[in-house]
Amino acid sequence: MAMITAQPTPEHAEHFAQLTQIASDNLYTNLLGKQANRILEGLYGKPDNDNSYQFTHFLEDGKNIAGMVNGWTASQKQNNDQYNERLVRHFAGWRYIQYISVGLYLSEVTEFIGSNLDDHDFYIQIVALYPEFRGRGHSKTLLQHANDLAVSQDCRRMVLDVDERNTVAIKAYEKVGFTIIDESKKRKDDGIRWGMLRMGKALI
Repeated sequence: MAMITAQPTPEHAEHFAQLTQIASDNLYTNLLGKQANRILEGLYGKPDNDNSYQFTHFLEDGKNIAGMVNGWTASQKQNNDQYNERLVRHFAGWRYIQYISVGLYLSEVTEFIGSNLDDHDFYIQIVALYPEFRGRGHSKTLLQHANDLAVSQDCRRMVLDVDERNTVAIKAYEKVGFTIIDESKKRKDDGIRWGMLRMGKALI
């Protein structure tokens, strides 16, 4: 398979939305309702926001898209936080109220994700594969591509956040050199306490 940088085409936007939902266990449906995929597609097509095509790279074989990685530098994040919120509000419309209220309900984890980055960090927001492409080493390929992007932008560390219950993903990240460096506050759902883990990997 070959790595490509996606252009903002309708086809790639659809895959971005689907893979983002897979990676987040449909968190965006909880945040934005039934129109979540449409909103994600809209964000993908706009430059200079966290979900933009500019920061998204797909793995494909010329016919089928297998997965994607989305990531950006800490300085890029710092420069577009307010713009991100304006875009979400624009595409979500009245659903923005639901987005805010659910975000507050999940604040223990949502406020942790992508926060408190060092100036020379490269943050991996999404690594996702379609189920039929798992178990073939494609996650490693996507993470290596992120590594190359980080090095090209003079970053010193790659970081990502992962649900502590996702042991499969945690083991995959550990295999390529990531270690746990921080954790979010815990929240309780249906009697189960859980949180997010921050994992990092130094770049040489």
